Amino acid sequence: MSRRSSPAPALWLLTACVLGLAACGEQIPGGMPAEAQSQTATDQGAADQVGTGQVGTDQVGAGQTGADQTAADPGAAAPAAGADADDPIVVKIGEEEFLTNMAIYRRYDDAKETPLALGAPVAPAEALEGGKRQDFADGAIFWSPQTGAQIVRGQILATYRDNGGPAGRLGWPVSDEIAEGEVIYSDFQRGQIRLEDQAIRVVEHSG
Repeated sequence: MSRRSSPAPALWLLTACVLGLAACGEQIPGGMPAEAQSQTATDQGAADQVGTGQVGTDQVGAGQTGADQTAADPGAAAPAAGADADDPIVVKIGEEEFLTNMAIYRRYDDAKETPLALGAPVAPAEALEGGKRQDFADGAIFWSPQTGAQIVRGQILATYRDNGGPAGRLGWPVSDEIAEGEVIYSDFQRGQIRLEDQAIRVVEHSG
């Protein structure tokens, strides 16, 4: 009896050809980007090496990745956990390649052409205790299995890093940046960072 092996993908490979990266427009108080740059990208097939030596190709589109063809709503945070959330993926911008994971890539891709657009990646995802972080031209995405992938930017990001980032007193971010009137804030596991009237304030949760 013949035996047929079951293909097992080893690595998602994404080639994203960015045709243009425009600078951010109007700035809101505190230097936070008010309008995100528009990016035109063409997602090409990701080649997966399979156990039999064959190469399988999965088309990857905005908000869709490989076998998971469920499109996320633009601006919505990715689920905290998923079967492929921490699967590796390589994003190619021009001649540069950046290793990240599926959760961070989805959040980055969903934020394109929204006020939370991050621009091009400037470094691969970095492993932290309990999760990962990837830096972009206009901010960063922090991911952990418990809190999902969240966008942090501008003065809030600088203050968060000054307070130790995920390993500090605030823990991991649990929301993207939120704007309510003249107030901009991000929520974290153990507190909040607020930007109001050009002043930054760190609020820790009691208890």
